[in-house]
Amino acid sequence: MGKHNLRFGGLYTYLNDNRTFGAYAEAVAALGTNVTSAVNGLVTGQLHDFQAAIFPQGKFPCVNGVVTPACTLNLPVGSPNFSRSNVVHESALYVQDSWKVTRRLLVNAGLRWEYFGPQANKNPALDSNFFFGSGSNIETQSATGQVLLSTDKANPLGGLWAKDYKLFAPRLGLAYDVFGDGKTSLRAGWGMGYVPNFGNVTFNVIQNPPNYAVIALTAGVDAPTIPITNSNAGPLAGTSGTKALGRITLRAVDPYIKTARSQLWTVSIEHQFGSDIIGAVEYTGSHGSDLYTINRLNIPGSKLVYGGTGSATARINDQYSYINYRTNGGFSNYNSLNLRGELKNFRRQGLSLRTNYTWSHAIDNISNTFSEAVTGAGNLGLLDPLNPGLDKGNAEFDVRHRFVLAAIWDVPFKTSNKMLARAVAGWSIIPNVSVRSGSPFSLWDCENAGYVLCPRATYNQPFKANYTQRPTGPNEFAYLGAGNFNSDYANPLVGVSDFGPFPANMTGRNVFKGPGNWNVDLAVHKTFAVTERFKLQFRAEAFNALNHSNLYIVNSNTDVSAFTAKTNYVTAQKGIRQDNGTSTENRNMQLALKLIF
Repeated sequence: MGKHNLRFGGLYTYLNDNRTFGAYAEAVAALGTNVTSAVNGLVTGQLHDFQAAIFPQGKFPCVNGVVTPACTLNLPVGSPNFSRSNVVHESALYVQDSWKVTRRLLVNAGLRWEYFGPQANKNPALDSNFFFGSGSNIETQSATGQVLLSTDKANPLGGLWAKDYKLFAPRLGLAYDVFGDGKTSLRAGWGMGYVPNFGNVTFNVIQNPPNYAVIALTAGVDAPTIPITNSNAGPLAGTSGTKALGRITLRAVDPYIKTARSQLWTVSIEHQFGSDIIGAVEYTGSHGSDLYTINRLNIPGSKLVYGGTGSATARINDQYSYINYRTNGGFSNYNSLNLRGELKNFRRQGLSLRTNYTWSHAIDNISNTFSEAVTGAGNLGLLDPLNPGLDKGNAEFDVRHRFVLAAIWDVPFKTSNKMLARAVAGWSIIPNVSVRSGSPFSLWDCENAGYVLCPRATYNQPFKANYTQRPTGPNEFAYLGAGNFNSDYANPLVGVSDFGPFPANMTGRNVFKGPGNWNVDLAVHKTFAVTERFKLQFRAEAFNALNHSNLYIVNSNTDVSAFTAKTNYVTAQKGIRQDNGTSTENRNMQLALKLIF
């Protein structure tokens, strides 16, 4: 339409997720929390904790320990149905205008509407979620909450969580030929987008009663003792009679959960020097809000800490054990400056090269929903559900400096001698170099951890990190001196460090930096002309060509409570990565033949 190029469209997606997931299909039992308590448990025949999945026969756990027919199971109890057939309806509409304002200026503007429907089982009688009661915060609201089926008349939503029809995502961008000669361009843009929750974050509601129950008992908290048993039903074992259904865990999705939103903006200027050199300066930023988090609610001691009554191990909701609550507690910010240079067949000598240097800073309070921090202390979710900002710090993947060089040099050689041409011509040398600064990590202190959380290390006086590389053993080094930390913190009401308010001098999340690393890959190719149509290429490629070993933090050695006077430091290992499932850095070489036609 004149200077406007309009695009519009839409989609509808029907997702049918048929899945079988046997969470706790086999019982998980622990004798103790350390070697000493485990040996004692083995000798006395007692477990420290026990978890297993059972079919609760359409019933809910007893309330406040009062046994009624509504919470009594007939023995034997069997396994639940581990399969679900979840349906999700999604749709979207968009319109975009590409407006050529002048010969040198192009503006793009668009708007997208999206809908991500809540998952719903084909049999809605299998869907259940936890609906909170009244209270001043989610901890006190969980005290009076209840589990409701999607088909329950008391369910205010008629499903697992509320539908959201107000997801509008605008976009705006421009491209400008600065001098009108096609050699200098300015580009800028801003956009918004949404990401629905998915996967285990929401599928795990399968584990809620009354169709599925995970018995989760801790000795001294949920039961006086838990005898060792070879039955998958644990305390509910038996072949006849009845037993009361005690505390079980919940996987609760916030009934009014929002859809995670992200904004992205960028500005770049690019200039072509001559015919074969390009340089660019680029800035990119982003902000994420309402990101998905998991909070561990209803832990032992929560009744006293948040309700003001009860014992040091009492849960604020006596009907259930741990409540893993999926909600929107996360946020993120990212800013980066990138300097880019390119050579394209430089001076017609066959050399093409691209270099990038990036300075960036990524900040968030949780780097993924389940907080599977590679340097963490096994914590699930945020440290304090009532204070999400307490975990604001460097993201797990924050890399402040990164340099990459990638090149291809097609070695130029011309001769009329066919034999010499076959031997010398057709060679390509391909280096790839990457250098980056280290990833961040935290120091934890599990000295007074009671059940599920370890706070970060605390210091009585300002602590200045002392980074060294003193050898401590084969390929291992004393990387960070831990200083004089203080392990005294425990919540005064319950005597464990699982609860806040945490000390003001507790170290921040990911304030320490791991060692940087670099790597060189190299490939050499030789191409032979077989016929006019066919070519045969010989390839020799080496990954980590210089067989260089970088230093990586030993993640299991970031808990200061395990340090001793002789080993008061975090160690780093050469060539052994733990941030990708523990792998070693080796020089790998391969030879190949490639037919080109």
